[in-house]
Amino acid sequence: MKTQQLTLLAPAKINLTLKVIGRRPDGYHELDTWMHKITLFDEIRLEKTQAIGLTLSCPDSNLPEDKSNLVYQAAIAFYNLSAEPPALHITLKKNIPVAAGLGGGSSDCATVLLGLNQMFGYPLSAELLLEEGKQLGADVPFFVKDFVSARAQGIGERLTPVAPLPACTILLVNPGIAISTGWVFSQLQGEIPLLANYSTDSQKTSGIDNYALTREPKTYNLGRASAERSGLKLFNDLEEVTLSYYPEVALIKQLLQKHDAIDTLMSGSGSTVFGLFLDKGQAAYCKDHIQSEYPDWHLFLAEPLLT
Repeated sequence: MKTQQLTLLAPAKINLTLKVIGRRPDGYHELDTWMHKITLFDEIRLEKTQAIGLTLSCPDSNLPEDKSNLVYQAAIAFYNLSAEPPALHITLKKNIPVAAGLGGGSSDCATVLLGLNQMFGYPLSAELLLEEGKQLGADVPFFVKDFVSARAQGIGERLTPVAPLPACTILLVNPGIAISTGWVFSQLQGEIPLLANYSTDSQKTSGIDNYALTREPKTYNLGRASAERSGLKLFNDLEEVTLSYYPEVALIKQLLQKHDAIDTLMSGSGSTVFGLFLDKGQAAYCKDHIQSEYPDWHLFLAEPLLT
């Protein structure tokens, strides 16, 4: 059934592991990463209009409201594929920091694709939406899929569901620094191998040596992680690069560890760092303490999405 308007939530993600396998001849990087959706959301409102055309508003943000915005591009891609005439206004309310390693732009793109498909009675297949999502951005397929937790390989398009984290509290700390993912990867150029014989049909990446990526949730039980401190075995190959240029990343990790985070990690290419807490009250205390010392930073309490 077709609808005239929809209001949807676009979740952020964190990377609990991120391994850079190598550089492909096409310029992309082969990755192996564990991504998890969390309860920090952008809000997207889709409204059909009488007049033909596509308009976008992003109140209370500095985001462009034209075709340079990926949300606009996602809507155009849907209309081109579905052969529907574009007659739509999109309102994007940003809550997820931009260029922060949390996948906000990719999530917004995926939400627009899925929302428009719903509004028009599902004219596009799931496979077509995934393929189009891949063209818009490497992380978009993860948000198109209904997995809350997944292992992503290739450039992010090969997805395998992973058991979600147990209930916990996630404190996100963003120092207000926008970091280009392309820039971070460019700093790795001399440190990672070129996959000269790479083939998208035949390439098989070796598995991450990390028991957190198994299907058995007991292997990353947060109770044991609390005792072992590093029971989750979080890691991010990009963290050292970003940290070397932005000391704020190291400072945030130190502050989170000081307040008994189970573990801390930079998400994606940064600059957001997250800490995992067993106790929500402790996480809230940590948030208040850091915010009082660094009032210009952006802090959010969230939880892992479980369904």
